[in-house]
Amino acid sequence: MSVFSDLKHRICRFEMSPNFPVGELARWVEREQLSPEMLLETAQQVQAQLEVELEALQRCGNTSPATLIQHEYWCVYAEQVCSFYRALVDD
Repeated sequence: MSVFSDLKHRICRFEMSPNFPVGELARWVEREQLSPEMLLETAQQVQAQLEVELEALQRCGNTSPATLIQHEYWCVYAEQVCSFYRALVDD
C-alpha cells in the first residue's frame, strides 16, 4: 500500500470525534520511518482529494446527510494532520 493510500485509510475512520488521534498516527510515522516533510506533503494531497470528493458529494442530489457529515469530518481530520506536521516542519 502506498503512503498516500495508507494515510488516507487512517484519516478516513468511521467514527466522529472532534479531534483526530494524532499520537497514533505519529507512532505509525515513526515505525515506518517517514519524514515529517513527506508526511506533510502526503497529508496535503489527501486533504485536497477529500475536499474534491466532498464537493462532488455535495453537488450530487441523492447523498445522505450522514455521508456528507462523515466526509466533512475526514476533511477536518486531514486539516488537523496537516497542521500538526506543518508545525513540526516549520520549527
